[in-house]
This record gives sequence, C-alpha cells and structure tokens, in this order.
Amino acid sequence: MHYGTAAPKFVSGINTVHLDCAKILTDRPVYDYEEQPSVLNGHINHIKGGMHWLYIVRIHVYKEGESIANENKLLSYLGKDVVLYRHREAFPFKDSAGDNVLFRVQEVTPDYFNTPDYKDIIDIRFKSSDYVDLTKSILPEDVMVDSKGLVIQDDKGNYQIG
Repeated sequence: MHYGTAAPKFVSGINTVHLDCAKILTDRPVYDYEEQPSVLNGHINHIKGGMHWLYIVRIHVYKEGESIANENKLLSYLGKDVVLYRHREAFPFKDSAGDNVLFRVQEVTPDYFNTPDYKDIIDIRFKSSDYVDLTKSILPEDVMVDSKGLVIQDDKGNYQIG
C-alpha cells in the first residue's frame, strides 16, 4: 500500500476509476478518541478507539480531455463506498482481519484553478468507513526484495512475489 509510483485509483463494484493527473492533498490518519470526563474532579480519560484514514486528491480535469464527462463520472460516486488504492499497482488499505477497507466518497468538489471561465479541478475526499490497520496494509509477506532492501518490480511496476 505505501509503496508505488503510479496515480491512485478506486474500485466500485466492477468499475475501476483511474485518477490520472492527480495531486494528493491529504493522506493521513484520523485517530478516534473518546473522552470520558469525571463529574467529581473534571479529569478526562481518553480512550483510543482506532484509526480511520483521510485521503483527499485533486484532479486536474483540463489535462484529462473531456472535462464535463469526467466531472459527471466522478460526481456519480459521491456518497458511495469504494476500495481505494493509493497507487494503482499497489495494494488497498486493510483492516485488522486483513480485509479491504471501504472508503466513503464524502465530497466531489469542482472548483476554479487556472481560469475563472470554467471549473478546471475536482477535489475528491475519501474517508475510511472502518478502522485501518497499517500492519496488514503495507506489503504481503512474500514480496521479493533485492540485496539493497528495495522491492523488486517487473517492467509494468507490479511487485514480484516469490
């Protein structure tokens, strides 16, 4: 999950959407804490529940060609649950059971960037629906590593398993 060079993508059912010409704006954990204040002395107990993940990406639609069609395609995923890949040749986020974590597409926001004539960027906000377990999300155990400790990839950028 953490390693890769290609642009992000997400999968919804049988549809795969490649987010080409994308710039990652936010890629960070959101810790879930619950506070339990004492009514006697005001002391607050902090209970850590887990860790969600927030991922915001900016798409430059003017580089994509048909910007209106691309905008309509992305807007159709608003409010849906998808499997998010930070890099399309890598692995998706996993939960503590090793299953793919679903991300809700919370916002799809067209905006102005280079020109006031038309909206030429789209910001997409993804937030995990379940807690993310990074120990299960990084790489599979059987990925091949060279003598320098670098992950071995084929000419298409896929990891070599062995």
